[in-house]
This record gives sequence, C-alpha cells and structure tokens, in this order.
Amino acid sequence: MDSVFAPVDQASSTGKALPWVNVASFIVVIAINGISSAGAISKYGIGEVSDLYRTALAPAGYAFSIWGLIYFAVAVFVIWQAIASVRDDYIVFNRIGWWFAVSCLFNCAWIMVFVQATLAAIWISTILLFVIFGSLLMLITRVNVWNRAFAVSSPSANNFTEFNENALTAAKQPSVLNTLVTYFAVDFAFSVYCAWTTVASILNVSLSLSGSGVQSNQTEWAIAILCVAASIFGLMVLLPSKANWAYGFVFTWAALAITSARKTSECADVIGFGDNDTGCLRVQKASTALAAIVGVAAALRMIYFFFSLWQHRANKAAATDLEARVNQQSSNQSPTA
Repeated sequence: MDSVFAPVDQASSTGKALPWVNVASFIVVIAINGISSAGAISKYGIGEVSDLYRTALAPAGYAFSIWGLIYFAVAVFVIWQAIASVRDDYIVFNRIGWWFAVSCLFNCAWIMVFVQATLAAIWISTILLFVIFGSLLMLITRVNVWNRAFAVSSPSANNFTEFNENALTAAKQPSVLNTLVTYFAVDFAFSVYCAWTTVASILNVSLSLSGSGVQSNQTEWAIAILCVAASIFGLMVLLPSKANWAYGFVFTWAALAITSARKTSECADVIGFGDNDTGCLRVQKASTALAAIVGVAAALRMIYFFFSLWQHRANKAAATDLEARVNQQSSNQSPTA
C-alpha cells in the first residue's frame, strides 16, 4: 500500500496534480467542518455528540481549540507545498505523496459519520479515526520528522537541501527562514495533527464503550486508559528513532483539559462515579501527574533537539570553512622544482 501512495513521480501528470489535490482536499475538510458546525449535516455538532456519551475521560471544552493550531499549521503546509520555489520536492513527492490527501478524505468521512450521533455511527467513526491516525503516522514516519536533519542517508538531510531525483545531486543550502518554515509546515504540523488524532481515537473508543453499556468502574477504566496513552506518547518522545517532542506536548494539553473537566460540579454525575467526587479526584490526580511527566520529557527532548540542530549546523559550517581554507592554501602553493 505504501508504494501506491508514495513516492509519486513528480514529472508525471499525477505528480503535477498532487500539490493541487492537496490544496483542494484541505479546502474540502474546512468546508465540511463549517457545514457540520452550521447543522447542515446533522442537528448535532461534534461537541454535542461528545456530551451525549459522557465518559470519565471527557476533556474540558477548551481542549478542542487545538484544532485551530492544527488547521493553521496544515494550511501553512498546503501553501508551502504548492509553491515550487520554496517547497522540498523530495519530502512532498517521495516521502508524503498521497498520504495527506488520504487523511483528508477520511477526516471528511469521520465528521459526517460522527455527527449522526447513533451508537453505530460512533463505532464506525472510531474506525475512521484510526484510519486517519494510521495515515498520519505513516506520513510522519516516512518523513522521519525531527530526526531527518541528522540522517546523512536522506537526500533531504542537513536541513532540507533541495534534491534532484534524476541527477541525485543536492542544490543550494536553504535559508534559515525557509528551514524554519519547513520544520513548522511539515514536522510540527503533522506531529501535532497525528498526536491529536491519537487522543481523539482514545476518546472515541471511550465514547463507544460508554454508549455500549460499559459504564461500571469508570474511574479504573479512565486511569488505565490514561496510563496506556501516556506510555504511547512517552515512547514517541523518548525513543531515539522518534524523538518527537511536539507529539508529547499534545498529551499534556489533553490531560490537563481532562484535569480541568474533573474540577467541575458535573463530574460526579458521570455514570460510574457515584454520588461523591472521589472518582473525579482520582482521575484528576492521575491526569495531572501523567501530564507533568510527559510534558517534562517533551520539554527536555525539545531543548536537546534545538541544541543538537544548532551544533549540527555549526559543525557543518566549520567543516565547510576548513575545506575552503585547505583548498585556498593548496591553490596558493606553487609546485616545487
């Protein structure tokens, strides 16, 4: 399946269409979101469906404002990849290919199914969310986000030098600004997007189980799911092959939103918590502790990444300067008699 969606021959008709398909796909996702919010697809909005199936893991409403950041970052990607003079062709055509368009397709399907609010729709939307998550995970894995700058085997290593697939030659070193834009448009955008679909998948599973009558011991279920989620996010942050600090911060955001929701007076009304707030307090403490653990790990990984990147660029500049000096000295030396 991977070979079907990427790489894409840039010179082919499909390759030439790819950037514009990505643009159109993103516009459709935004349009479907707008139509859904206006009540044209269902009388329920996404947030209202979540309220219908109350669970111990429901975050405070502000948690979903992260979609604003996600869609802004993805919009930057869509614009970046459509401008041939600034994009990295190797990343767009060889690494990402059609995977972004696939994620957009299933994103639209998820919205239209989820807002139907029936139990069957909740279960189907859960499957669709895992497909979105899988396509985005494939995307960030293929791009090798964050680690790519240090991977000497990658044509786009060393901060996204442009790559000519036919000639196999690297072009000029991009500016620092272009490098930072690329990091934001690709590495950051899809790390956060993929991480939030991980959170959304977990929440959707919780909604599905709650709607199916799995309502007892919600406190234990909630804490167990939080621990599993924290482990997944922690591995994404700490594993050298991933080292995805942006991914980890999303868990911290979601866990703190769950903590905030547990402080409300409605918390004890969730089925399974009983008549007191003991269960709410336990979930609150667990989500706060796990948010701190993953957040600290992500912060340390972020500091290490930027320090390593600065050191990498400095070493490369020093090596280039040394090579230039050696070549200059060689050219100035006259042959001995």
